[in-house]
Amino acid sequence: MDSSVKTELVLLSFLQHGTSIDHDFCSALDSLKSDLKAKDLYFCGFSPSDGELQTDGNQFTRILPESGDFVDDSAEDICRVIGNQLAEIGDQLDFMIKQEVIDRLVQKILDNELTEKHLSGVVDGLLASSLPGMEREKAMLLLTMLLAKKVATSVPGLLQQVFWTTVHFLNHNLRSYITDLARRDYI
Repeated sequence: MDSSVKTELVLLSFLQHGTSIDHDFCSALDSLKSDLKAKDLYFCGFSPSDGELQTDGNQFTRILPESGDFVDDSAEDICRVIGNQLAEIGDQLDFMIKQEVIDRLVQKILDNELTEKHLSGVVDGLLASSLPGMEREKAMLLLTMLLAKKVATSVPGLLQQVFWTTVHFLNHNLRSYITDLARRDYI
């Protein structure tokens, strides 16, 4: 399970949860989903007829990479569940992130200055006021994903950039925590 947990799918599920009626944000999410499918080894290089009977009567089977760089159906479901559970908790913490924080992040992105280091500083600043009793890693994960969602809903055209910056940040800082969540099967 460890190698098949995809941060991208957890974040995408988080972003999709309770999606607003905003047409631009929904369009940006659809575009992101298409890009993710195109990049994923599980989807690449296979025709729509995969799994169907061939003319010789044998069934075609996929030979999937052994590296674990793809997500099988059960791992994908787990990623979606984790993303949705985090989003439900995040909805309750939404008040913690003030609009001026989002505006500064948007400006950093527009100026092409948003780095993982800057994002880390923003998250650390928010962690100082996080809810007592919540695991540090969980609070960090939730706040990072909330920042990404708030930036993307404010300026949907920045979704791709903020998505990938967030994925890299999460993989660098919280990969083992996300994997542990998948192992536990709950948040």
